[in-house]
This record gives sequence, structure tokens and C-alpha cells, in this order.
Amino acid sequence: KSTERTDYKVIMEQASPKKREAEMWFDDRFKLSFPNFNPHGHLPMEVWSTGLEDLLLPIEQLEDLHHLEVNFPALSEYSKHHTLVGVHAFCIGKHQIHARNFAPLYGIDEESATGTSNGALAAYLHEHLYPDLKTLAIDVLQGEAMQATSLIQVISEKSDAQHTVWV
Repeated sequence: KSTERTDYKVIMEQASPKKREAEMWFDDRFKLSFPNFNPHGHLPMEVWSTGLEDLLLPIEQLEDLHHLEVNFPALSEYSKHHTLVGVHAFCIGKHQIHARNFAPLYGIDEESATGTSNGALAAYLHEHLYPDLKTLAIDVLQGEAMQATSLIQVISEKSDAQHTVWV
């Protein structure tokens, strides 16, 4: 009988979140990268960073997120052109946020757990959906499409002086 603990938690403070000034993210390179993506919904595509810049890509339906097609060579070119690490696609479910992360420019077609991307996502959601809250805590399931699901817990805390994110 093993008494070894297997439920460890690591908490990392991220760099202060930053949003890159608006660019045209939905360009021809993007359309080649995600051939079955349909832009719709009320949240914008934006580049955010808590250490590494990712395009945050809102997807309306969980099924669409799970079936998102990715052309990895095209996405590498897109990322290089826009100086991005990659794309963090997400869907807000009924009780859970689901995400997929793609960074083929850096040899990672899909990642099952990304701290900086989910930190950026929390800051993005804090700004767009909950701007009046001082603290936003979210749970993100990532890696489901890879059958390597990770639970990433994120806290975004804003005050007049600073914005802090922990993953």
C-alpha cells in the first residue's frame, strides 16, 4: 500500500498581463491556418501575454473547438509573420472553460497544459466579461483533444495600481 502523495499543486505568478495593440488577425494566413474556423460571437480575437504572446481565439461551441482543423505549416508562417508564440483557442462552456493551444513555430503542434497562455486568457476574460470584479478565478481544461487532459486553475486580480495573474 503506497502512502505517496500524487495530488501536487504548483502555483506560479505570471508577468503582468499585456494586450498588444489591434492588428488584423483574421487575415489570409489565418484562414489557411484554420480552414474550418467560422468567426462569430461577441468576443474579439486579441493577442495577450503573461510572458509569451498568443493570439486568443474564442470559439462559440465546444464541438467546434474539439473539431478545429489546424494546418500546422500555415500556422507556423502566421505565427512568424505576426511574431506570436502561437494560438490559444478556447470555449466557455456551461461550467468550464475548455482550451487548445497550438505553437508549431516552436515545434509544439498542440500542448496539453500551458500556464502563460491560460494566464493571458484569464486577464482577457477579466477585461472583456468581468471588468468590475476585483478577482476572477477560472478553471481551464486543456488537452482534451489529445486525450491528455490537464486542469489549469488561474486567478486574475486587478487593482487600480496593478494586474496580477497566478496559474
